[in-house]
Amino acid sequence: MTRKETTPAVINAEIEIIGLPTSDQVRMAVQTGAKLYIPTPATEVDIVNRVSSATRAEDVFGGNELTKVKEILGSSLKVLEIESMRPSEFANSGGLGAYLVIRAADVDGNILSVAIGSVDGIIKLLKLHELGALPRWVAFEYASKPTKAGNYPINLIDRHAEMGGR
Repeated sequence: MTRKETTPAVINAEIEIIGLPTSDQVRMAVQTGAKLYIPTPATEVDIVNRVSSATRAEDVFGGNELTKVKEILGSSLKVLEIESMRPSEFANSGGLGAYLVIRAADVDGNILSVAIGSVDGIIKLLKLHELGALPRWVAFEYASKPTKAGNYPINLIDRHAEMGGR
């Protein structure tokens, strides 16, 4: 008797996220093809949280501009904290249906808010957060090999040791 090959069913489910997702929720979303659903847009909450937690006048202003990962590829960044998870504006795109916003410092001490949509970056940063391993020096780089579709994913690379953990 031969076993009949079946094609896995595509699941169009959503996993509702309140606050930051856990690495287990992201793993589940990737395994099942689900999207992360964020019921409350985080932009206003992010602004209020950032301003209310400011310890310097400079921190009250700015920080609303999001830097795209492609603008800082290869640069060392010290990830200070994860600000939020936000719903993606690209509803029909692949991936998780959401992106992560981090607050980071470049090597000159300039503070950036960075939008991260790559699954590799999201899962690694969430796990570092869960492990209490932030702040940490990292960099974003293109993978050395393309996907089957010919795209080069963006990966998160550890730079903590080479930056001396400073």
